[in-house]
Amino acid sequence: MKPHLLLALALTLVFSVFSPDHAFAARRGKAKPTPEPEKSKSYSEIKSVSGDSVTITHSKTDTTYKMNRETQVTIDDQRARGVDLKPGMHAEVTASSINPTVLLSIAAHSIPKT
Repeated sequence: MKPHLLLALALTLVFSVFSPDHAFAARRGKAKPTPEPEKSKSYSEIKSVSGDSVTITHSKTDTTYKMNRETQVTIDDQRARGVDLKPGMHAEVTASSINPTVLLSIAAHSIPKT
């Protein structure tokens, strides 16, 4: 009876090592990296700023974007906050391609004094 038990144990071990589930178990645990959102740029003029949103006029079309804590705001190449943006400033906006209404960054330029 012992040879049959030993044979059964050996076959079980061989099948468990070479089974398809075991062969792909190492790959299954790796998560795919989150893709970086593509950026789309446009040059525009700030029409209005209200709380966490900014309305931009580009080619006679108004678009309202949401700003969040991750939005990078610069004015004349200096770091700034969303509340520092003023209507009439020219701006380059970079929106998320995943959610085009969310700003990744806005680079504004001061209104020249006349």
